[in-house]
Amino acid sequence: MDGAKDEGMQTVVYCQKGRELTYKRFSRVADEIVVLKKFKDMVSPKVQKNLRDTNTIIVPHRSLIVYLGYKPIENSFKVPIFGNRALFQAEERSHKKNQYYLLEKARIKHPRLFKNPKNITKPAIVKVQEKKRKLERAFFTVSSYSDYKKKAEQKIKQGIISKKDLENSSIEELSIGTYMNFNYFYTPISDYVDFIGIERRLQSNLHDFNALPAKQQLDLNVDVQNIEV
Repeated sequence: MDGAKDEGMQTVVYCQKGRELTYKRFSRVADEIVVLKKFKDMVSPKVQKNLRDTNTIIVPHRSLIVYLGYKPIENSFKVPIFGNRALFQAEERSHKKNQYYLLEKARIKHPRLFKNPKNITKPAIVKVQEKKRKLERAFFTVSSYSDYKKKAEQKIKQGIISKKDLENSSIEELSIGTYMNFNYFYTPISDYVDFIGIERRLQSNLHDFNALPAKQQLDLNVDVQNIEV
């Protein structure tokens, strides 16, 4: 939205009741604030008509997908979206044509996948979503199949993840290095791919925990979380 304002465009933000305060306090970002009883009301005929009447283009983010769902966005949300709505499901690692499929089609290397946890022979990261907060991922690292079973059972007992979500998780070989996100933008108008920039995200309390000496890490009883912020 800040970028849209920089380009001289009008902006509107749709919020669920109780979440509009940030936009009211930083009013430069949004020209108009529409408060909905529930975020799912975005797909209601009334709201969709208003969006179309005002020539609004939706700039989607993951929250939109989580709260509205794939099917409504793909089939019944009759409002222009910036990007390809058919690609949203690629975010889900359990989807047949997911990000790994796209990487392979583009001939881009990615970490080795362990389709069966019994085949874990080296450090790996288990990418599974949280049980209650579907927007968040409860990633955890393992070093072997026995370590996988122990940590998975513990997280299931704690109510952090579900057995079903664990079955749909992906297990990647742990790659040690500097983590960065490279951002590109493709426009079908000119059939051109532009390199936008590089960003680095932090993982909740994981980064601060890793900054501590090993002795202090062992002394602390902290549940380390791998959630991007």
